[in-house]
Amino acid sequence: EVDIFRKKFNVPFALFSDADFAVHQRIGQVGTPFFYVLRRKPAGYEIVMTHLGVIRSPTDFLAAITAKAGL
Repeated sequence: EVDIFRKKFNVPFALFSDADFAVHQRIGQVGTPFFYVLRRKPAGYEIVMTHLGVIRSPTDFLAAITAKAGL
């Protein structure tokens, strides 16, 4: 399903399947859609932004991501 979704909607970022809900449970069983914006660091990744719910304005969402990530 993930690959079909990625191709159908031309998603340019990482997606992964969580069929047994292991990740879902570890992060507090948040609703969907839920987005994490990560910054890669030498020692791993840092969460720089999260968003729960529909993205009303892709332009505003991208502006928020770039501001939070310091881009």
